[in-house]
Amino acid sequence: MSDLIDFQIDLKVADGQLETFKGLVAEMISFIKTEEPGTLIYNWYISEANHKGTLLERYKNNQAAIKHVNNFVSGKYVDRLMSICTFESITILGDASDELKETLKDFTEDFRNHIGGFVR
Repeated sequence: MSDLIDFQIDLKVADGQLETFKGLVAEMISFIKTEEPGTLIYNWYISEANHKGTLLERYKNNQAAIKHVNNFVSGKYVDRLMSICTFESITILGDASDELKETLKDFTEDFRNHIGGFVR
């Protein structure tokens, strides 16, 4: 089994907030790239037409994912992001530990265990 943990987060950006959202995303990318070495993938996607976005995240293990969530919740980005976005779904992929599930209990109950496959 793999230790990797993936998050898929789908959201909707509020009307008139797309440029603010893009600026905030750039700030978060810079922070995570320098402060979270256990974050292996952190990619944002946006539909300019309907302002729907997707964030794909990959962590090297449960501890790295927990660190990221704790940084987000206690950091300077959570209130700003929540004020301009509505989260539509948060899916956790991989063998999430009980500690990670507890850390995410206010965000999602959608945990999907890894049953097979490969990464090259």
